[in-house]
Amino acid sequence: MATTVAPQIFERLFSDDTPERFELIDGELQAKPMVSIFHSLIMTWLGYLLVEQTEKLTDQELWVLTDPLAKIREDRWLRPDIAVIRAEDAEAWKYIMPGHWPLLCVEILSPPDQTVDELLDKCKVFHEQGAEYCWVIAPESRAAWVYHKNTEPRWIPAGGALDAGPLLIKLTDLWRGLKNKRGNRTK
Repeated sequence: MATTVAPQIFERLFSDDTPERFELIDGELQAKPMVSIFHSLIMTWLGYLLVEQTEKLTDQELWVLTDPLAKIREDRWLRPDIAVIRAEDAEAWKYIMPGHWPLLCVEILSPPDQTVDELLDKCKVFHEQGAEYCWVIAPESRAAWVYHKNTEPRWIPAGGALDAGPLLIKLTDLWRGLKNKRGNRTK
């Protein structure tokens, strides 16, 4: 059952005046883990790759959002790292509303404060709200999982690809986003 949330909690949740990013869990603000450098690099690069693909689609307009707030219920708001939404589901406000969930939610691991299992559990919540696809990416270990609604999560081998309906990102293309970064070279 939803609890009443104080207005100052919402002010902080929606604030852009702080570098901290928050989620609201059972009425309590929880800071999201600080992102690692590789988390940030992959988030930027994957966003670029997804925008490239969505711009080529002719049958639907999709928007790529980074770090959007998504309402589960009044006392629970989560933030996928990346969300791909249908243009017709875009709200005029700064957040995703129930009934207008993204086609794809992406979670990027930021160790040591998160685990893959925690992010897969978060994907399950996204699926329950209506997201059709979820990806979990661990840039430091170059591992990735695809989790489609009503299926089990599956690990993607090195030569594989992340898929979400009309979107397909090869892991070789994804890991290029880390290429030539000091101490972490790809082939």
